[in-house]
Amino acid sequence: MNWFGKKKAAAPSTTSQGSSSGGGTGLNPGATIIKLKESIQSQEKREEHTQRKIDSMITDAKAKMAKGDKKGALYAMKRKKLLESELDKIQNVKMTLETQVMNLESATQNAETFKAMAAGKNAMQNIRKDVGIE
Repeated sequence: MNWFGKKKAAAPSTTSQGSSSGGGTGLNPGATIIKLKESIQSQEKREEHTQRKIDSMITDAKAKMAKGDKKGALYAMKRKKLLESELDKIQNVKMTLETQVMNLESATQNAETFKAMAAGKNAMQNIRKDVGIE
């Protein structure tokens, strides 16, 4: 007996399933690196937009102080402080993404090196087998 209606069909997972040797269901490293770099560009756009908002808050606060609106200037400075904390978060996310890109590129390079070394080992074994050294 099911209390809450029909059982939902299993949703496709966003994580790779199967073997960790690039079994085909997961994204390849090149596509992942491209996606991460696009995300970094998006974060840079957000950062620029937030910086423009901070600059406008500063000019707004100065204009309000010149008019004698102390409360309005204080409110603008509080908003500026909130925007600065948001800017710090964006910069931290961007740094994390850049770190992931570098780690992924390094891991890809290590995997390629390992594959090349394995191919060299196999070639050497075939040569020894052909010559009859072993």
